[in-house]
Amino acid sequence: MRRRERDSRPQSMPFVVLGHLGAELFVLNLGTKRVNRVEGADLATATRTATFEPMLLTGLDRHHLLDQGRPELLFGAHFERSGQAPPKRQLRTMLDDNCVPEGMYVLGSPGPSVAYASLDGNRSSTALVHLHKRFAIQRNTRTGKLNALFPKDGAVLSYPLLDSRAVATFPRELERSDSMRELSEFLGFRPGYLLIALAKVHGGYCKKVVVSILPEL
Repeated sequence: MRRRERDSRPQSMPFVVLGHLGAELFVLNLGTKRVNRVEGADLATATRTATFEPMLLTGLDRHHLLDQGRPELLFGAHFERSGQAPPKRQLRTMLDDNCVPEGMYVLGSPGPSVAYASLDGNRSSTALVHLHKRFAIQRNTRTGKLNALFPKDGAVLSYPLLDSRAVATFPRELERSDSMRELSEFLGFRPGYLLIALAKVHGGYCKKVVVSILPEL
């Protein structure tokens, strides 16, 4: 890790919530229109909010150590609700601009994980995938854990699904569902995007995981 350089950028950030995982909140920064990972003392307030809910992060600390595996990570002191979210059309454009282009690997490599030693802080640790009406959730019959499956450039990719809502609502007796209608009933919305991220380093590698399933807009 290396220490961030001091700068004079604003000490607050407007965003909409995309999901959370452990001690991290994943957001769409309305200033940069990019995805950020956020940690902070008041994180519990933000993790109780709904997807796409607009909030403001204040007390940004930009002088912490930079994690080369999570270059988008920010730290803040306080989260608060901040009025209306952007119009759906504008929000959809921002999400689409962050989606993995055709012909490009998800998070820069073909495998299910990335060696931490290969990361230098210049590669994004988050990505969005537009589902385009094809998506499945499958349960591992041995471990009981869920995976998200989706097509990408002629292949079917499968990553651990860690979205707490999906894990809670997917029927325990069901091994697999690839019906958008059925999945929409479980989730309470029609799936439109997957937010994928590199998990924190473990054993020298960062796994690719699905942080959240986002609604179609």
